[in-house]
Amino acid sequence: MGLTFEDVWAMFQETDKKFRETDKKFQETDRLIKENAKQIGGMSNSDGAAAEELFASSLASKMMFAGQHYDHIGTNIKGKVDELEGEYDIVLYNGTSVALIEIKCKASEKDM
Repeated sequence: MGLTFEDVWAMFQETDKKFRETDKKFQETDRLIKENAKQIGGMSNSDGAAAEELFASSLASKMMFAGQHYDHIGTNIKGKVDELEGEYDIVLYNGTSVALIEIKCKASEKDM
C-alpha cells in the first residue's frame, strides 16, 4: 500500500514542527552565548580594574617610578589636546617630569 496525500502532509507537518523546535533551541543557544560573552568581558574588565588599582596603590605609596621621584599621581585621566585624545591609567608628575603608565593584565605587541 502506498502513501496517501494525507500521510505525506502529516509527515511535512511533523517535519515543520521539528524545524520550529530546533529554531527555538538555536535562538536560546545564541542568547546564552551572548550572555556568556558579556560575563566573560565583565570578568576581564574587573581583572583590569584590579590590576590598575594594585599598581596605582603601589606607586602612590612610594611616589617613585624608574628611579624618579614624583609629587603627584592621577588615575584614569582623560583629555584632549587639539585632535589628539588620550586616556591614561596612571599619571605621575612633578615640576620636571611626567610618567604616563598603561596597565595591562596581558600585554601584546600592539599595546606598546
